[in-house]
Amino acid sequence: FEPILEGNAGPGLRVEAAMTSTYAKLYDPTIADNAGSGAFIDGRNPMRYGASLVLEGGRISGNGTSGAVDGGGIMLDGYAAYAEADGVSFEANTGIRGGAIATVGGYCYIYDSSLYGNAASAGGALFVGEDSSGGSYCSLRDTDWGQGPTANQPYDVAVGPLLLVYDFQGLVPYVSCNDHSCS
Repeated sequence: FEPILEGNAGPGLRVEAAMTSTYAKLYDPTIADNAGSGAFIDGRNPMRYGASLVLEGGRISGNGTSGAVDGGGIMLDGYAAYAEADGVSFEANTGIRGGAIATVGGYCYIYDSSLYGNAASAGGALFVGEDSSGGSYCSLRDTDWGQGPTANQPYDVAVGPLLLVYDFQGLVPYVSCNDHSCS
């Protein structure tokens, strides 16, 4: 079973913290052409446990078409939001902050994936910011950021309230970002 979540007026998938941990794992999904974020992980409620999304393979593309969302591909909101993607292609997603991925208070781990042709005002591929409960963290291993015509626009990553920017070329072995810097 390969889930197809496409063409929705809001997010393609929503995972929300509940009285017990909420966990969704998808294999080879297609999450495409949704007006909102492809996936919205809501971990904002301090009285609830975590909200987690794990993706193995698949494609997240063309999301955020309304132009009014953070995290066109995936949005992590709140300290209890968690996402992990292994072998996922993030392509042509748009957002205000983080065309492919935005984390505001959440945690993300991206492995062996590609981030091509995404666009946002801040962080074409990735935005890592903070919310009232604290900072964010995103770790990316063996990630292909694209280059030339496949590059993310206007740059790959924006970090924190000062919007520090980072640009990568092609396959990068490891990048770790929090709400203050990338290394």
